[in-house]
Amino acid sequence: MRLRHLVVLLLAGCSAEAAPEFDPGKTPELAEHHPMVASLVTTLLRYQHYEPRDINDSLSEVWLEGYLKSLDFNRTTFLASDIEEFSRFTRKLDDDVLSKAPQMEAATLIYARYQERISERITAAQAALKQPIDLSGTATWTLDRSELPWPSTAAEANGLWREQVMESVLAAELQGTERAEVLERLDKRYERVLKDVLSAEANDVMEYYLDALTRNFDPHSVYFKPATSDDFDIEISNSVEGIGAQLRTEGMYTTIVRIIPGGPADLDGTLQPGDKIIAVSQGAGEPEDIIDLRIDRVVRQIRGKKGTEVRLTVIPVDAADNADTRIVPLIRDQVALTESDAERTAIQVGDQTFGVIDVPSFYMDSSGRKESDPEYKSVSSDVRRLLGELKAEAVDGVILDLRGNGGGSLYEAVELSGLFVSRGPMVQVRDREGNNEVLRDPDNSTVYDGPLVVLTDPLSASASEIVAGAIQDYGRGLVVGAQTTHGKGTVQQIVDLDMFIERMTGGSSAGRAGALKVTTQKFYRVSGGSTQNRGVLSDIVLPSPWDGLDVYESDLDNALPWDEIEPARYTPVGSIAGMDSLQARSSERVAASEDFQELLENLSERERRSEETEISLNIETRRQQLESDDGEEDAAEDEEPNDFILREAGAVLSDYIELAGS
Repeated sequence: MRLRHLVVLLLAGCSAEAAPEFDPGKTPELAEHHPMVASLVTTLLRYQHYEPRDINDSLSEVWLEGYLKSLDFNRTTFLASDIEEFSRFTRKLDDDVLSKAPQMEAATLIYARYQERISERITAAQAALKQPIDLSGTATWTLDRSELPWPSTAAEANGLWREQVMESVLAAELQGTERAEVLERLDKRYERVLKDVLSAEANDVMEYYLDALTRNFDPHSVYFKPATSDDFDIEISNSVEGIGAQLRTEGMYTTIVRIIPGGPADLDGTLQPGDKIIAVSQGAGEPEDIIDLRIDRVVRQIRGKKGTEVRLTVIPVDAADNADTRIVPLIRDQVALTESDAERTAIQVGDQTFGVIDVPSFYMDSSGRKESDPEYKSVSSDVRRLLGELKAEAVDGVILDLRGNGGGSLYEAVELSGLFVSRGPMVQVRDREGNNEVLRDPDNSTVYDGPLVVLTDPLSASASEIVAGAIQDYGRGLVVGAQTTHGKGTVQQIVDLDMFIERMTGGSSAGRAGALKVTTQKFYRVSGGSTQNRGVLSDIVLPSPWDGLDVYESDLDNALPWDEIEPARYTPVGSIAGMDSLQARSSERVAASEDFQELLENLSERERRSEETEISLNIETRRQQLESDDGEEDAAEDEEPNDFILREAGAVLSDYIELAGS
């Protein structure tokens, strides 16, 4: 995945405790059972993953690269001589975990060296804080060094960290922070980072090391250290109260992966997938910098008691400059299912009225379903009711809005698809052995058989793609939106490793083993093609605010490929053949639309900036650019909410009705 503007940005204070000094004698020592955990994870990946890889020298090489990347993503800390020394492990990691006496020498040796080097780099960075910092020259900073050579000398590495210091100071001063305060906060931040690295425990090293292995199989297979199998998610459950967002680490940043429907973040509407969280404050308290902070510690800061406020400082996903940040205050809460209910509205296109059903997620009361409660809560029952209301109002067509819908219950996706098709298979689910389960519409009736558009975007994933694919395969309606949907067509299973280790050790193990999330199944459309990686291609393509951003499954490292199997036996009920002019008509309207043209201009500018490899460290140059961008954003914020993409979907539906009747 391409990461833009990888800067160290200081915007917040942190603990003023003195940072510890590096002590090679205090490097985390693995427990006796840890090598067995590594061997167990490897075995499970070999025999349970949907698309297993051979555990060989080739895997060992990329495993080592992934481990180094997880510790030093931007290649500013290790030296080239370190990497050369580590090369002796290039073809050894596979042998270490496959042997009768598994070894983890590489995990501990490399982490110990990382502790040593980070101590050296931070010492140099803190020294740089005490020297004059000139932000009026021609210096630049390389945005992404992840593919560049490691520095050959300590002086070169320290110089890269000095550039990071300059960028941090520049960005903070652009936001109005005084130089003295910036330097003080940055010094404290370095103390915190060093303390975090030097105080790492053996389980932390295990997680870095084994996660680097699992992610070579696919981006959704993950090893979790003991007692933190939920640390990558701010869960929606009775026991966890937070903001309703799924997070992950990308380089030095904590990035929002998904906004959970019905949660505080969703109801507020400010946060977006791809936003980088750089600081967290408890209410009106002082913000704490979280750049380079372990994700489990970030989650602990964001979680909290229901009704309390947390404020997030974020770099928006589409920010032109990392100095362009915003503070998002949110009130922690449990995610209320009723807040994520499907809702209906209506839009007018000429003399036609179209019902719009917004489906934010594929929710279901699983306990009610299990107990056969005839009135259990589900998205399919809600949409069934809304379709009945729209039919009673004699709308001319329906738009099923799945934008931003990241999925949910597989069975609800099948039942919702069946509301528009009388009978037949809706999706195929395949395991690694080739066993194929065909999930069919449980109800032979059709709730709505009129003109239909399914509106999607790059955040429409998983269950959303099952629905869009089924509607498209049956010729039941048009899929309208970005070039394609997200492309998440896999299923994961959580495996508790503790019971395995207890059996292997006869119950004598003194430590816990953690958990493994492993990909075990794949979705296929009834036409045979997978939704994985490729997503569902739109029949009518519209420009999208997400164009050019790395928000697709295909942007993730080691995403499983698209493929196809035999089609299921099904009978299409409609066709869009002969309607080639639909795209032409839509493109003509888009070209004449001020809203779409402004969007295209913004996308073009964003693409231009994404190709930049360096950023100026001249504060006046950056200030001029930032002021220009702020002026454009202020003008946009003064306007009323304007869903021109939905309006165009309505126009497409109108054309569809016209051409179908001609």
